[in-house]
Amino acid sequence: MFLLRRGTPCHVRRTDRDPWRPHVCSEDRTELAHGNRLAFNAASEWVFQAGAWQVRVAPHHLERSESYASTWHHGITGTREGVSAEQLDRFRAHLREWVMYALDGPPTFHHGGCVGADRQAHRVIREVYGATARIVIHPASDQPERLCDWTDADELREPAPSLDRNRAIVGSVTGSAVLLALPKEATEQRRSGTWSTVRRARESRKGVVLFGPAVV
Repeated sequence: MFLLRRGTPCHVRRTDRDPWRPHVCSEDRTELAHGNRLAFNAASEWVFQAGAWQVRVAPHHLERSESYASTWHHGITGTREGVSAEQLDRFRAHLREWVMYALDGPPTFHHGGCVGADRQAHRVIREVYGATARIVIHPASDQPERLCDWTDADELREPAPSLDRNRAIVGSVTGSAVLLALPKEATEQRRSGTWSTVRRARESRKGVVLFGPAVV
């Protein structure tokens, strides 16, 4: 169940044949059931049947009114040095495609809570999905405090050594979900935590989507 709060911008219409018209929610609390979500081909927006009306709204404007068990659990791995704007743009575009097609439930994302790519990906997830996405952070117990950022987690797992933490992130990927990788290098490296996690995912027959730097 999602909540639409007073003042939230959206679009409404009566039937599929009617044009969409801009609307601002006037109720303090309007509940939109996930089971009443309809297919819609505009990236970054969901459509719900709410009584006699169809309501079209960007997910980052919604709130979760209850916890849920997502059927989409994606892992994230990336360099602590951070990634380029171009890499993040491709990552953002990929998420927006999920917004359009992911009708089985809002996604859950698992990452290691490190500065750099983890935190950049975290911010993009909130930008696209807002509070409808669930973010689980797997801290590394052997990571210096200056490299950690565990803020804004929906769930914080018990700290574990880096290698075990990375295995847990790969193990969190379920069903048709994938590991999303944001490496610093365009080609596979042997001495790299990010690439090691990618190899582990492939060995475990998990899907991997790479958002590497452009090859010059």
